Amino acid sequence: MERPEEARLPDWAHDIVPLDRPLAVLDLETTGTQVAKDRIIEIGVVKVHPEGRHEERTRRVDPGIPIPPEATAVHGIRNEDLLGAPSFGQIAASLVEFLEGCDLAGFGLLAFDLPLLRNEFERAGVEFLVSGRRLIDAKSIFHQKEPRDLSAAHRFYCGTGFTGAHSATADAEATYRVLLGQLRRYPDLPHSMDGLHRACNPVDGVDIDRRLVWQGGEAMFAFGRHRGELLRAVRIADPEYLEWIMEGDFSADLKRIAAQALQGTFPTRPSHAPPEAVAPRDPAQARLPFPASPPAKPPIPAEKPPPDAEQPSPNAEQPPPADARGGEAKPS
Repeated sequence: MERPEEARLPDWAHDIVPLDRPLAVLDLETTGTQVAKDRIIEIGVVKVHPEGRHEERTRRVDPGIPIPPEATAVHGIRNEDLLGAPSFGQIAASLVEFLEGCDLAGFGLLAFDLPLLRNEFERAGVEFLVSGRRLIDAKSIFHQKEPRDLSAAHRFYCGTGFTGAHSATADAEATYRVLLGQLRRYPDLPHSMDGLHRACNPVDGVDIDRRLVWQGGEAMFAFGRHRGELLRAVRIADPEYLEWIMEGDFSADLKRIAAQALQGTFPTRPSHAPPEAVAPRDPAQARLPFPASPPAKPPIPAEKPPPDAEQPSPNAEQPPPADARGGEAKPS
């Protein structure tokens, strides 16, 4: 099956960046985002040769630890998908050979992929030298050339820059305009506070720092030696760990939860959010930089006088206007 145009690798790259040795562009799928502890479950490499020839390699590996559900939600790889897969140690030597003499590139290469890859090689006892290689990080270039700050967001979503940047009130107003611009631009965003909270917090933390996350209605550790274990179970198996949290450099929120757990009281997950609100349908309202005021109520019609009520004569003298009456000066 022919690959779609946007998925094809360009054959003119060497005209833009002449290569004097192969460039290996790599990406990892992992059990999580902690470089020191998480493991590789899939590695993909595109090796571009100086003459423009491409080689591709994809290999799934058994990480030796369970894949957390939140990681599967990102890349779709489940524990059962890796049954029979080799360990990283079993493919380490052939991977080193494939990367021999290559410069390296990636998106987030310097902060994530390369450090995690080096840790895996160290665990496997296989030498992988980085010195002498040129390291190209597309994410670093992206952030240098397309700043991800409030001024850039305001230009993108609102179409203009804004004055007063780094004045607290001006920044707050600009942030509000950016948020409304995002809601106008992306129709799939929820139009309720509960829905927006879920969109901004895909991992629902129990505490403010998300050291604990919700798992099936129970608080579960997302860090430390009890990562992946329920708070209720840790309280029974290792109460000293909760005492250590209470004395450590953690948020007051987490310390409070630990103290309550030692007393046998555990956090309960908030109830389900109300149904999503419907996005505004009026295009005019959707374009407003700030929410429109509610429509004015129609005037209440004056009561009709009863038929026998005395009607003023058309020739009767009318009172002078307010600004002509003494003591009722018209405000200037």
